[in-house]
Amino acid sequence: MRPLTPVERWELSYQITGVLAESSDSQSAIAEILALVGNAMQFDSGSFWVVHELRTVLRCVSFWARSGLEFPNFELVTRVRDLTHGQGIPGMAWESLAPVCVPDLSKAVNFPRAMVAEIDGLRFAIAFPAFRLRRVSGVFEFFSKEVHECDEETIRFFAALGVQIGVFLEHFRINDAVIEDEAEVRLAAERSTDAVITIDEQSRVIYANSAVKALFGWSPEELIGDSLIKIMPEYLRHRHEGGVRRYTSTGKRHLDWSEIHLPGLHKNGHEVPLTLAFGEFWRAGNRVFTGFARLRKEAEKPA
Repeated sequence: MRPLTPVERWELSYQITGVLAESSDSQSAIAEILALVGNAMQFDSGSFWVVHELRTVLRCVSFWARSGLEFPNFELVTRVRDLTHGQGIPGMAWESLAPVCVPDLSKAVNFPRAMVAEIDGLRFAIAFPAFRLRRVSGVFEFFSKEVHECDEETIRFFAALGVQIGVFLEHFRINDAVIEDEAEVRLAAERSTDAVITIDEQSRVIYANSAVKALFGWSPEELIGDSLIKIMPEYLRHRHEGGVRRYTSTGKRHLDWSEIHLPGLHKNGHEVPLTLAFGEFWRAGNRVFTGFARLRKEAEKPA
């Protein structure tokens, strides 16, 4: 992150006002603002979360990465994971109506995407809400691969920028038009180095990326349409099915979805030690779950 001079802050604010005043739709304006702020301050990635008022959650509708950089794992988990009021860095900005800065993500306590951020090398984060009269339209967040201090001038600038943008976003009524772009999600999934699998509430696989072949031995086509228990040891299948039923009926979790160590089952019959992370999201009014699987680090070490 590069702190801006007073003149640079004024110029950036002026540019953003021009984007919001001239744009015909909120999505293109948000994408342009992410790029403007990200490039001006030399962030490495950024995203915008809109408040989904019917479900009272935040959902990512736009993701940006600096030219020449990619964060496929982090982009994917950001796109598919909803955040509640006060949850994660965007949730804290939503709750506090103020910028939230985390100098070193490895020390963050309230950061559900920690494992995936570490995979993609992200270390610093700052977020600020866009709101008017205490009604938050959404939250911007930006990341860097280096640890930085949270300087007060940047915090004050983002606080003012959030109010400035919030006035326009209320006019756009962005909360009434949450974009669910499956094509963007799948593009991010195919760039991911982890095995990515999406299931419905019946544990039926409705999507698998190409990385599942290397980890489980099955091609995506061999898994899609089948039950997820196909890649689970037999002694875990009953626990999984019961857990999904319990969660869909009660909404209560008994595991930390951000990092779980469990074995998977390879096509040839041997167990694969895995590190797993899960996200819950909605598509076409239906609840689905996306899992991210990679070989557990301990298993990669030579004996």
